[in-house]
Amino acid sequence: MELAPANEMNAPQRLNEATILLLSTVAGVDAALLRTIELHPREHNWLRAPWYGGRPGGAMVLGDRIYLSRALFHAPQGNDRTLQLQWLLLIAHEVVHVRQAADLRRGRIGFGLWAAGQYALSFLRNGRHAYSRAAFEVEAEQGRKALTALLRRTGGIHGDHLAMRCARANDLPGMRMWLTEVGAI
Repeated sequence: MELAPANEMNAPQRLNEATILLLSTVAGVDAALLRTIELHPREHNWLRAPWYGGRPGGAMVLGDRIYLSRALFHAPQGNDRTLQLQWLLLIAHEVVHVRQAADLRRGRIGFGLWAAGQYALSFLRNGRHAYSRAAFEVEAEQGRKALTALLRRTGGIHGDHLAMRCARANDLPGMRMWLTEVGAI
């Protein structure tokens, strides 16, 4: 988890190397692509999306940019380890969308339009379950599920898990050692 400079609390953020190693391992997204990702608060896109009303909110991907609700955008800098865990689990989902966008090669707006079309088709097929049954959302959810399963198998899903501590501290050797010990790499 990378921190924005103290004087620029809304500046784009990037994933740190320990988090990149974890996400690349569990979500199957190339580390080089993960290094290109910029995290922004939702107010930085013209749609002001995501629009989730509940706390902590959600995220939306446009190409290599992930727009997060205010609470989630600031989660890595905060002290709320439960919120940091929610952030990491959500990011494990969103990075798969970044890979999908890169595979489509349609740019940020092109991916957004493509995704809207996928939701519309899913709505016609699935009605009120359109979001959860959209094929590209089902695929992206595999990133979150893989991370959840790994955490559950190795000590439980909580904000003080060793993987979370390594991600917070950007402890790349520690993350690599842990992933090797648990058989993930």
